[in-house]
Amino acid sequence: MNFLHIVDRLHMSEEETQILQTLKDAYKEADFPIFENLESKPISRVRHVSSAKKFIILCERGFINSRRNPGASQAWISLLIIIWIVTDLLFHDLGNSFTSIQNINGILFFITIVAVMNGNSSSSMGIPCERPIYVKEYSQGVYGTLTYVAAKMASEFPLQVLAAIVTSAMVYFPVGLYNGAGNFFVFFAVFLLSYLMGSGLGHIIGALCKTEELAFGLSQMFIAPLITYGGLVVNVNRLNSAFSWIRYITPYFYAFGALSVNQYKDMEFDCDPDGPECDPLNQLGFDSQIQAYILPIILYVIITRIIAYWILKLLGMKAK
Repeated sequence: MNFLHIVDRLHMSEEETQILQTLKDAYKEADFPIFENLESKPISRVRHVSSAKKFIILCERGFINSRRNPGASQAWISLLIIIWIVTDLLFHDLGNSFTSIQNINGILFFITIVAVMNGNSSSSMGIPCERPIYVKEYSQGVYGTLTYVAAKMASEFPLQVLAAIVTSAMVYFPVGLYNGAGNFFVFFAVFLLSYLMGSGLGHIIGALCKTEELAFGLSQMFIAPLITYGGLVVNVNRLNSAFSWIRYITPYFYAFGALSVNQYKDMEFDCDPDGPECDPLNQLGFDSQIQAYILPIILYVIITRIIAYWILKLLGMKAK
C-alpha cells in the first residue's frame, strides 16, 4: 500500500498537490478507487506496542506537525529576536550606579514576563487543537495519558531550549548584566525553568479549554494579573495581608527573585556613601539565597504537569 506523506504543506510539489486533490475528489464522491485492490484478511494476532514505542511515535507526530507548519516556528523565533534587539538598544550598558538599579530591575522583570507568557501561550494553544484526537485515541486504548503528556513535553522542549539559548546569547552580555563565572549559566537555567513554568500553566489551561480562542482568553485573564504580584510593581513585603499569598502561586515571583539574586548577590555598586542605600535585594524584599527560588520553580514545573495530567486523564475517562 502506498501512502501520501506531505513534508511541508505550505510548499507542496505539483505531484503532491495533484495526488491530494485526487484524494479529496474521491472522498467527496464516496468513490475510493485506491482501495479496490485491497483484500480483507483476518487478523491473526494482536500486536502489543510498548509504552516506549508509543512515546516515540507521539514525539515523531509532534515534530512532524511542527515541520508541516514551519512558518509558525520561524515567526516565533524571529519575533523573539526582534524583541531582544530592541531590548539591547533600550538597556545597553546598564552600569553599576544607584540609578542603574531601576533599569536592571526593569530588564530582569521584562525577561521574566517574556519567558512565562511565551511558554504559556505556546502550550495552551496546542492542546485544544489535539483535544479531539487525544480523546478518541485514549477512549480506544491507543495510549495512556502519561504517554501523551510525556510526549507533549518532549516535543515542545527543543524549542524551549532554543528560546533560552537565543535569549541568553542576545541579552545577557549585550546589556551588561553581572559578568560572573557561573552567572550566565544560572541565567540560562532560570530562563528555561521560567519558560517551563509558563508552559505548565499553559498545559492546564489548554486541557480545560475546547478551543484555541477560549484558551487564549483564559490565559490572558489568569496570567496577566499575576504580574502585579511578581515583585516589581509592588514590593513583596508591602502586599496586603489578605492577598499576599497570591505571590506564591505566580511564576513571576519565583523567576524574578531568582534572576535578581543571580544579578545582585555579588554585584558591587558605585554609590554615594551619604546617599540612599544600594541594596536592591533588600529593597525588593527578596531572599539573598537563590535556592529559595530555584527549588520552588522546579516544584512549580512538576506540580503544574501533574495537574494537567489529571485533567486530561479525567477528560479521557469521561469520553470512554
